[in-house]
Amino acid sequence: MTPTLYTPLQIVLCFNPTDRVGTKVRESIVHGFRGGEDIGGGYLAGGADLGVPVLEFESKPTQRVTEILDRALHSMVVLLVGPNLSEDDSFLDWLSDCGKHIEESSGRHQLLVIYFSDEWLGDRCPGLDCSQALKLHELGEESIRPASAGLMALNESSRILAQGSEAEKDSHLQLFLSHAKMDGQPIARALRDMADNIPGLKSFYDAEEIPPGSRWREILKNGALTSIVVVLRSEIFEDRPWCRQEVAWADEFASPIVVVDLRCRLIHPPSHLGLETAPSARVPDGNFFRIFYLGVREGLRVQLLRRTVHELTRTGALPRQTKVLPRVPSMLALKKASTELATQVSTLNKVIIYPDPPLSEGYYDAATALVESIAPGTRLYTPQSLIAES
Repeated sequence: MTPTLYTPLQIVLCFNPTDRVGTKVRESIVHGFRGGEDIGGGYLAGGADLGVPVLEFESKPTQRVTEILDRALHSMVVLLVGPNLSEDDSFLDWLSDCGKHIEESSGRHQLLVIYFSDEWLGDRCPGLDCSQALKLHELGEESIRPASAGLMALNESSRILAQGSEAEKDSHLQLFLSHAKMDGQPIARALRDMADNIPGLKSFYDAEEIPPGSRWREILKNGALTSIVVVLRSEIFEDRPWCRQEVAWADEFASPIVVVDLRCRLIHPPSHLGLETAPSARVPDGNFFRIFYLGVREGLRVQLLRRTVHELTRTGALPRQTKVLPRVPSMLALKKASTELATQVSTLNKVIIYPDPPLSEGYYDAATALVESIAPGTRLYTPQSLIAES
């Protein structure tokens, strides 16, 4: 079956609905992609729906494995294995076929198996041997295990999208910790230590990443360009020149930003940093899972956009001269993107694409005027506005 062009990723979740432990893990994983209100005792934050289809099966589907998995560019099958996953041998046969198809997909699809008990499905489902199984007890203390599983599912999804886009040399998600050392360093260090224990997650912490004698300005700038920028907005953050510079770089590159509001004052002066469009979290309870959750979701959102653009470019729906802006662009980001496009040889078929929803009418008019003045003929789209026009 031909992949659905505009579905870069889908989740196929298989489980036993009578398993109470599995139910909590399933809710955490579904919540990670669909968003909604906070769940899991506050370990997982709320958020918007990422638009990733989540297909849930507690028995054998009526469709064949290929008909389900290949309808998207990438499918991640999550199998939650507790006591007596299924007494239906036909469902187990379907799962075995699923594992075999994933193994033959050359990395296009992925299988994540999470065990809650000592039951092993290898003998009953030989096709599942293609995946390294994970034991739930390996994900920390009991209370945080569902949240850890949800975080892992989000992070693994981001990784397979990065590999599929062929745009990422390193598929690991990186968080850039922007902080003022005078009052943000303790939390930055704590986040750095926690990131070391989350599979596939890296962080950029300048005290460790910038060796003596190096060109530290360029290293910091590159960190802001290639990462999810986590702004630890402490009381003096906006007073520090280099903190403001890191946010300015993120603004110029349209890098995704997550704000952690650490301020305690009740009144704050006006800010010129432009952080209002970024998702924000507070951690008065010390729940750092909330920060990583927002950061990983932002990373996945960016990879969904990049993977979609890569496919649209590959099929000719977008020109090769397409500039991707990972978040809603500021005028500074549009100026930089337009300037880069203006230096390219061809003067036709240039596109700047940014995430949905489209800019409001007045802002869009100003944005297109700016882009046209620098790179004439360049069009400004979101994925949905491009689909609507085609």
